[in-house]
Amino acid sequence: MNAIKKQSKKTIPLPFSVYFWTVTFLAMAGLAVSVYLTVSHYRVYTDISYSSFCAISKAINCDTVSQSSYSIWPSMGPRLTVGLRHELQKESKWQ
Repeated sequence: MNAIKKQSKKTIPLPFSVYFWTVTFLAMAGLAVSVYLTVSHYRVYTDISYSSFCAISKAINCDTVSQSSYSIWPSMGPRLTVGLRHELQKESKWQ
């Protein structure tokens, strides 16, 4: 039993550039998707003949999602403003 020793392996972290470029790529991909979905959402409402590339079938259809009532939040701006103001006031009380 003593002949078999467990070797402890040290984990070596990856260089900073690997993490930086991975996070940058993922952030840019997320930004690109959000811009595409925003443009698609407005084109569905303004152009009758518009059909996005993900309108594949009745079950898989991004245009249907863009037209649902859940895709429009007219009161989201005021809600975010009130929520942010509340959080800032809460933080200032503790300082």
